[in-house]
Amino acid sequence: MIILSDASSGISPIWLIVGIVLALAAGLAVGLFVRKIYQEKSFKATDEECKKRKEEAEKEAEQIKKDKIIEAKQETYKLMSECNNDIKERKAVMKSQEDKLMARENSLDNRSLNLDKREENLDRKEQSLDDRKSALEEKHLKLDATIKEQETKLFEIAQLSLEEAKEIVMKKTEEEMRDEVASYIRDEEEHAKETA
Repeated sequence: MIILSDASSGISPIWLIVGIVLALAAGLAVGLFVRKIYQEKSFKATDEECKKRKEEAEKEAEQIKKDKIIEAKQETYKLMSECNNDIKERKAVMKSQEDKLMARENSLDNRSLNLDKREENLDRKEQSLDDRKSALEEKHLKLDATIKEQETKLFEIAQLSLEEAKEIVMKKTEEEMRDEVASYIRDEEEHAKETA
């Protein structure tokens, strides 16, 4: 242990120790203060660097986001264009098929109408032939009856005298003339009614 004498310096050792302690405390305080300032500057610089990096990262993220949005919009536009083109092509194909179907339907309708007309014409012709056949059969029956009547009359005439035969022929001629005149008058009256 060193004991300082107070004769040489004139300061008491307690005060000396107190001064040293105070000097050490002051040095320690200044050191802590300087260290705190340095740390604050370091923290501030680090904080500014972090903020700067954060801002750069945000800007980069924003740019990436914008690029991705633009890319997504371009891809969406491309897909929409492809879809629209595909839809147009399909509509054109469907329109073409629809037109073909309409043309076929019209053709079938025309054929059906033509077949209906032919069928009607055939029905009319058949009816006309049936009517003619009936008329011919009726005429044939009348002709047969007339022939039989004439044969009977000829047989009767063959047994009559010349005067009686002339009288019968004259009566028959008068009847036929009367019928022809009546028919002519009826025809003329009908013709007059039609033209009036």
